Amino acid sequence: MKMSKESEYGLMGLVQLAKQPAHAVMQLRDVAAAASLLEPFLAKTFRKLTVHGLLRSHRGRERGYSLARAPHDISIREVCEAIEGVDLFQRCIFWSNACSDAEPCPLHGMWRHVRPQLVTLMERLTIEDLAKHGTSLSRDNVASLVSQAAADAAAANSSSPAFTRKGAIHVR
Repeated sequence: MKMSKESEYGLMGLVQLAKQPAHAVMQLRDVAAAASLLEPFLAKTFRKLTVHGLLRSHRGRERGYSLARAPHDISIREVCEAIEGVDLFQRCIFWSNACSDAEPCPLHGMWRHVRPQLVTLMERLTIEDLAKHGTSLSRDNVASLVSQAAADAAAANSSSPAFTRKGAIHVR
């Protein structure tokens, strides 16, 4: 599970829209300029996000893009899956295409247990979180979200590994 540059563009573009007043419409060139992104590549990414219902495309006099929902209602998971594909969290994080449930890599078993925690974390983080904290989203904030995701996953499956506050993995 490797994220592409397109996911980075999508997240950065949505963050720019989230920083605007509610329902504000921004032209693509303004979003691209504000986030220092290449406009043609952002246009391709925004088309995907529009098709998946995360953005609204406006035509006519007030053309541009706006968020389809409030920033706190758009999860990072939704954005990444809209761009990378719904199988994003099924892919191996260790080897590109060589690993699957049918032909597992040596670390596949561990990934299978850690994956639900990562999915939960990506569901909890929102565009609003990124807009508020951006690159200053502190390690402690993320660690807290990871810990909560681990607790949720552990409650669902008591044999799964859990993240500790420092990020180490412990198998119960």
